[in-house]
This record gives sequence, C-alpha cells and structure tokens, in this order.
Amino acid sequence: MKKLIPIFIVIFAFSTFGQTFSKGWQKVPATFTGSDFQNIYSTLLRTPVIKDKGEFETTDQYNQRISDLSKIVFSSKETASDELVFVFRPEKDLSILNDDLSSSYDADEETLTISLKPTKVAAYESKPGNKAVGAKQLDFESFIAKSGSYKDEGEYVASNAFGATRKVEKSSFRRFKLAINNINQFSNFKASTYSSEFKVRLYLPLPKAKEAKENLSVLYIAKLVKPFYTIDSYKIKPTIDKPSDLDFTSVVLISDVREIWFFNGLTGEIYTKLSAK
Repeated sequence: MKKLIPIFIVIFAFSTFGQTFSKGWQKVPATFTGSDFQNIYSTLLRTPVIKDKGEFETTDQYNQRISDLSKIVFSSKETASDELVFVFRPEKDLSILNDDLSSSYDADEETLTISLKPTKVAAYESKPGNKAVGAKQLDFESFIAKSGSYKDEGEYVASNAFGATRKVEKSSFRRFKLAINNINQFSNFKASTYSSEFKVRLYLPLPKAKEAKENLSVLYIAKLVKPFYTIDSYKIKPTIDKPSDLDFTSVVLISDVREIWFFNGLTGEIYTKLSAK
C-alpha cells in the first residue's frame, strides 16, 4: 500500500476583516472591505502603548513598549504589528472627498493615465494626535484610504457687520487617510516644488477604459509606524456669497506602504501593482 505524502503549499495570505487576503489575487473580490480603518484608529487612540516615555521608565523599557505592537489587537483580530490592507472604492455620493484620485484617457493612444495626488499632513513625535510644546513636527504625504462620511448639521441664520443676513447650511466631512512614511521608495512617485503625485499609464482599449475610469479603486498594503496616527482638520467659514459652514476632519494613520494596487472596484480586475523598493 502506497503511503500518502502530505504536500504543503505556502500561500502569502492573511485574514482581513473576516476574509482572507492574498497578495497573489488575480482579482479583488467585490465583497472585500479590507482592514477596519475606524476601529484601528479608535483602538490606537485609547491604547497605553503609544504614550510618551515616563519619568521612571528607562529608554530600553520605552523602546520595548513601543516595539511590542503585537499586543494591540483590532476588532478584525489583526494586530498593530501585522500588515494591514486598506481598500478605497470611491463612492459617487461622496465625490467631494475623492479629489486625491483621478484619471484621463487618450483615445488615440488608448492610454489611461492614473493620478494619485497626496496632501500634506503634520504629526508630532511626542503627542501623536496633538501638537505639544517642543514636539518635533513630522510631515507626511497622505492619501484617502476610505471615502469617509458626510453629515448634514442643519441650518442657521447669520448676519455680517452691515446687517445683511443669510441662511447658512452647516455640514461636516470626515476623511480616513493613510500617510506614507516611505513614499520615496516608490519609483512611480514624483515630487516637485509645485506638485507631487503617483502617475501610472496603462494601455486599455476604449470599452475597458470607460469602465476602468468609472470604477477606479485603490488598495494599500501597509504596516503602521511611529507615531501611528494624527488628526488634521480645517474649517471653511460662511460668507454672504457662499453661505456654507463646512468642517473637514482627516483621521490619518501613519505607515510604511509595501504595495499599492489600482483595480476595478466593480469587476475586481487588477490593472497594476506598485511595490516599494
């Protein structure tokens, strides 16, 4: 009787929010949502592992506490030392939040040019979520990792110094963004005085290009790095000509990104994968 010889196949895959992610995927499943960005942020916000060095704590103890990220467990059972996967599928009703990602098509050359433009965000070394006296400022390029949310805050009546009144619409927007600490490790990223962006050109025939442009999505494979997170916010005040009161808040996770995938959010087709050097 012949003996059965077990064969072990190693697959580079890990569980992400109830679904196993694989770097070998040929398509991104339509139901794949990736890591839970909001839960990761809220978990980091309340964990003691990121607190400043204590008065009675040695440098070695502090460094060990910072490096021992496997003890921080998120709702998806991932830990802060794992590779995380963030999926950005632009939603049409949240187009105001999706200005990082754009594309243009050259019908003569049958070429789709994808542009992913960052925004600057500042974090502070000693107080990840806030500026502290004497804290070292760290600047990062950040990109939308989730569409975020919109909230209608209602209306109110306001007037200016000359007595003119307007009905003001108040709204708040929340972005979930990913800051890339190692952005210069990507050959497709070009930075200049006036603009910075990832730019990718793909050959796509016209029918496929239309579908790609309408459903263009991004997937990031990332690992968190210190100071792990920050919050960036700004406000647009209403005027007589533009009576809109807008609050924008960006919740930002700071990471080393290993790969960036551009894919079709409807069909799951992966157009290209960018890898850090």
